[in-house]
Amino acid sequence: MSEKRKRPFHWKRTKQKTVEPYVSGLLFTCSGNEKQAIREVYNLIDTIVDSSTICDQTKQNSNNTLCAINDEDSGSEDIADTIKRFCKNARESNSIVRHERRMWQRPTGVNNCLFFVPNADLADDVYSLADRIVAMALEKPCCRTLQRVIPVEVTCQVNMPMINREICRLVAKYFIASDDGKWPTYSVDFKARNNSSMKRTIALKMVCEAVSQMAPFCRIDLDKPDIAVLFHVLHNTVLLSCVKRFYQRRKMSLHKERESPGATGNRTIPPDVVGEDDDDTNRSSRQSTGRALESYNDNTEVDSEERQQTDGQ
Repeated sequence: MSEKRKRPFHWKRTKQKTVEPYVSGLLFTCSGNEKQAIREVYNLIDTIVDSSTICDQTKQNSNNTLCAINDEDSGSEDIADTIKRFCKNARESNSIVRHERRMWQRPTGVNNCLFFVPNADLADDVYSLADRIVAMALEKPCCRTLQRVIPVEVTCQVNMPMINREICRLVAKYFIASDDGKWPTYSVDFKARNNSSMKRTIALKMVCEAVSQMAPFCRIDLDKPDIAVLFHVLHNTVLLSCVKRFYQRRKMSLHKERESPGATGNRTIPPDVVGEDDDDTNRSSRQSTGRALESYNDNTEVDSEERQQTDGQ
């Protein structure tokens, strides 16, 4: 009788539930039905990339046409060879675009939060990619379950030295004076999901300390800041980025602004559309952030005055 075959212990492998550190990508929030939301994300990315690819191909085809005309005039190439070359280039370009993978989904461990990592061609500037997605969604409604898209420049673990180092790097990169000598205003957008260890006060203190040390002339503006420092926590991962005109674009919402009840005929708005766009929730969170920032600034000013008095004595 043969020996019993040993089976590998596959059930002991734990599923990854967090985003790996030191990656950049796009964070999408949705209102349930994540499978439909994933399809919408891929459709958005394909539409944007295909539109830019079509423009590039149009320019290339025009250049090839000019070259073909020149070759035809010179008589160095036959017309049949030119047509074969055009067909070959078209087949190669279509095959490359069709089979190329542009985004990879990474697990977040949080419901209704989808994180996608772009390939090398799209990872150069996630901010411009998010801007194009928002502009396209507002121009023509194309999202049913997706609510927002948030560009993420860097991810890191819930580790204070690591977070502080990345925040200082972002502040040194984006908090600089313009050509006319004007310094940008800023605000902090904090949100924690499935994590209770990282508190709002800790995040605000870390950002304010970095700004006060590296860009002391920058001031806080809670209504329309030039730069919004996004400090989002997903399970055990911290997502950091600096987004311009964040609140002016309704926190990068993919839906148009809700109309007044009179204009809509007293129709109620579906609850899945309200979601994170609730003005009362945004106003209360912004007020709490403002109180924390003001208290930190007051304490900093008091400490500086006491230090000056001590030095004078």
